[in-house]
Amino acid sequence: MIGYLIFGLMFVLLIVFTVMTVRNWHWSHIVILCLTFIGTVAASMGAAKTLQYRSRDLRAVKNTEEQLATVTAELNKQRFGEAAASFYSADSLRGVEEELKLRLTGRGRVWMNGTITEKAPNRVFTFPQARAAGDSHIGSLENVLVYAFLDGQYESFLDDQSDTLAYPAKFVGTFRVANEKADSLELIPELVLNDEVYQAPGSWTLFEKMPSDQHDVFTRQKEDGTVMTLAEFRQKLVETHVSAENVGMDPASSEYEALIDRLAFDGRSLGEIDRWIEENSATRINQRYVPDPEEVFVRYRFNKKSNRTYKVNGQGNLTTDGGYTLLGEAIDPALHLEGGDTLSFNPNEEVLIDLPTATGYTRADQTAIEPFNQREDVTEVDRIFRRHLHNFPSVFADFRRQAVDLGKSADELRLQNDAQAAVLANAQAQIAKRDDILTKIGQDNTNLQKDVEAISVLLQKRTAELETMQQEIADLERKINAQRSQRDGRPE
Repeated sequence: MIGYLIFGLMFVLLIVFTVMTVRNWHWSHIVILCLTFIGTVAASMGAAKTLQYRSRDLRAVKNTEEQLATVTAELNKQRFGEAAASFYSADSLRGVEEELKLRLTGRGRVWMNGTITEKAPNRVFTFPQARAAGDSHIGSLENVLVYAFLDGQYESFLDDQSDTLAYPAKFVGTFRVANEKADSLELIPELVLNDEVYQAPGSWTLFEKMPSDQHDVFTRQKEDGTVMTLAEFRQKLVETHVSAENVGMDPASSEYEALIDRLAFDGRSLGEIDRWIEENSATRINQRYVPDPEEVFVRYRFNKKSNRTYKVNGQGNLTTDGGYTLLGEAIDPALHLEGGDTLSFNPNEEVLIDLPTATGYTRADQTAIEPFNQREDVTEVDRIFRRHLHNFPSVFADFRRQAVDLGKSADELRLQNDAQAAVLANAQAQIAKRDDILTKIGQDNTNLQKDVEAISVLLQKRTAELETMQQEIADLERKINAQRSQRDGRPE
């Protein structure tokens, strides 16, 4: 309102000034002054309107940014829990994921050596012995997914008596419990990886949770409690746990030897491994064993108290990030240090450091990480081989996702095939119609050829008749001319 009053006052002053100067100014000067005033007023009003819009939009942007910050904070709280907390809150998404991961660790309940009968299209798993009432304390198994393995056979010599025992050897697939009884489970196949294994005779073992890999997956202890030597453990693997027959490999192949090597050498010193290979070089296919650098760990002993404290509790997702961060911090809550996130090391304490960290490396951001023995006063004790573990639950989950994606791709391909089949059927119908038209055209051509031939014969006949008539006319004309000549030459 004040702006309009100011512009009104300026307009009145302009009129007064113009009247006072009309005798001294040229009319063009007055026109220019008026136009300048009008342009200035228009520009001032536009600038004021622009400032008004800008002020309004800035307030809207500020409010939106505040709302975004609030929503982001709430989202992070839902995902990770309280920002000041050292652990993921139990009610946060990450907390639930980690809790679920921990609950899925291990194999859960196992039902071994059940007989399998067909109840098309399902299978009935009958327990060797009817389950006790306490076996169902977790709840009903109906609609629960179980993981089935086809049992293999091996010879046991416990108590000096030979006996054939069954153990889970080949993965059959995932099944859903349709009906639960004390002595049996009816299983609906959800995902069968190998139909041959699915149809093979023999007993099954059911796992409530998908078994996970671990370093000590096969025991190294003997019956007397002593630990097997490397040679004894390898023999046990070859004869019992991972026989070539059970894994479907050639016992004399390099691949089978490499498989046994990874299981037998796991946790062994590289020096011990090299000595054993040298001692048994005459019977080996591979004369060297070179593990990946990520599978080699260096054992260090501190000569004095560590120069720094080390953060050991990491943040991340066990499923997607693994058990540790790139800096070696533990993601798994079960490995977190209680009472704090960092620790230091005292003299004579030992640590295992992965080989890249021990020898130094360059990060992706070009940050150089110096070797560990340059950061700390330590002595290298040994180098250990630790094989990478296979996260079977995650691998199987990925496989299921791939199967779902493959099913979707198959459905899309099926729709494309149906569309192509429809197009092909339409094309074939058009081809048949065209063939019919071509047949009719051929018939028309044949009839036309016959008509042409008939017309040609008639034409020849009429031509001959015409020539005869023309000859007769010529003869008549000659006779007429002769008679005229005779008549003209007769005397009157």
